[in-house]
Amino acid sequence: METSKYLIKNVKINFTKVKNCSLIRILIKKQERGKSLKNIILVVIIFCLTVLSAYFMITTDNKQKDKKDANKEKTEQASKKKEKAQKKQENEPKIKTQKDLSKVIYSEKDEQAKMNAYNEAIDKGILPRSNNYQEAVYAYEESVWLKNNTGTE
Repeated sequence: METSKYLIKNVKINFTKVKNCSLIRILIKKQERGKSLKNIILVVIIFCLTVLSAYFMITTDNKQKDKKDANKEKTEQASKKKEKAQKKQENEPKIKTQKDLSKVIYSEKDEQAKMNAYNEAIDKGILPRSNNYQEAVYAYEESVWLKNNTGTE
């Protein structure tokens, strides 16, 4: 038997010559399997990239829709706040006399509503402004005292 060197696609192979070169056939079949394996790997990689790109496209579209929804919600909240402010203005009693003011001051309303009524009375000139910064009840009482003792109207 004779030993020879063959070059099959940049691979040096030493083998013994056998009838019908069966060793060469085996090596060629192994190389063909390697090619098909490489092809399968390429197909799998391309498939994964396609799936990932589709996923990112879907998630990006959802983020844009979420931004639009958030903008709509902000607009709706702003309009609701405006409506509430208008309702509060409508619900606030109109102060025309000192009696109207005393009803609001001694009522169960919150401090902010009382102060708004007090400031409205001062703006209309019903009472003089208190000299000190204090709660609405005390400011009202001091303003009444100032009105009665100083003679301002």
